[in-house]
Amino acid sequence: MPSVQPRVTVPLGRLREQRTAERFEVALPVELKGGQRTTTRDISASGLSFASREAIAVGTRIDLT
Repeated sequence: MPSVQPRVTVPLGRLREQRTAERFEVALPVELKGGQRTTTRDISASGLSFASREAIAVGTRIDLT
């Protein structure tokens, strides 16, 4: 996978944020097990968000590289 400089902007400003960790909008390349490639939307100390072309059931273990 080619080297990509992360793009970090400002913390997401949601009105009623329920999460305890502050989230930051960051676009990083990731590859899911099985070869699907995508990009993160945001990350925090406790997790990350990304888009997928395929449905992934809630609670499914996901291996990222």
